[in-house]
Amino acid sequence: MGPASRRKAERRLPPPAVTVRPMADGDLAAATELSEGTLEPFSPEKWADHLQSPTPETRFARGLVAESDGEVIGVAVGTGLSLNLEGLSVPVQTIMRRMVLLDFLAVRADRRGEGLGRRLAEAFLDRYRAEGHRAALANIAPARDDLVSLYRHWGWHVGAPAAGLGIQIGSDAVLINEKPVRTAWLPLVPEVRPSLTVVPGALVVTGIFD
Repeated sequence: MGPASRRKAERRLPPPAVTVRPMADGDLAAATELSEGTLEPFSPEKWADHLQSPTPETRFARGLVAESDGEVIGVAVGTGLSLNLEGLSVPVQTIMRRMVLLDFLAVRADRRGEGLGRRLAEAFLDRYRAEGHRAALANIAPARDDLVSLYRHWGWHVGAPAAGLGIQIGSDAVLINEKPVRTAWLPLVPEVRPSLTVVPGALVVTGIFD
């Protein structure tokens, strides 16, 4: 086989196998590097606390990494949604047990296009679904139209920039995430669905706290 043929054969070789596993202390530096430039950059100090000494407020925090040839090439981190609004009829801990926020999802540039982002996101959400969570949220920067199409391809609903998301929490319809970002949401169980009848003319997600 000549040099040109060898180069073609090398290009046809599949990428190294990938393992998705829970994040450990030794992954924090790689996760921090992968998160650079994301909407919610990774905080190694914050996540070290989550990993080492979970509390009632952080016990739902979880990080997953995609590893290939001993290197971390992707990361997904998130936590139960902390929504502490005065007067809500549903306790904060119940909200954290029902809704999960995917803080960020990142794959190393040279390994994008292999489906690793979707694999990480699904593994992350499967763990929360198994624990009884019913809906997932994610924030997307206004300029990231590429992520809008990607999340929609994965089955997420993506709102307009700064529109926020209405959610039925007990007897209250609450608008969350009124920031200059797009809010994406995904039902984790069939009972969670959008409704236009809770607040006439406004989309409100129901079924999370039924």
